[in-house]
Amino acid sequence: MDSPEFKSYVLKVFDASEIRNRVQADQTRRLYWSNLRAPLGIAVTGFAMFLFATQKEMWQLVAGLAGSFAVATQTLSKFGGIFGKAQAPPTEDGGEQ
Repeated sequence: MDSPEFKSYVLKVFDASEIRNRVQADQTRRLYWSNLRAPLGIAVTGFAMFLFATQKEMWQLVAGLAGSFAVATQTLSKFGGIFGKAQAPPTEDGGEQ
């Protein structure tokens, strides 16, 4: 690691501005979500309160569908795990490949 050839290679390949741009792009992407999360939560909560106050039957339907969706996604993720990646067959010495 102390060889001059390696140091010159790293200095030639390393581009600080490219890394800086990637980091800034990642931070900008995170800022969009953090700026959007609170207003979106307020809007969803307001809509839920509106449904609860004015449309009791609709609220019951939405609450039932939300619960069903939560259970279905959990069940499907477990079901998908059954058919996940296949295990490699054991080798002659008993270990995996």
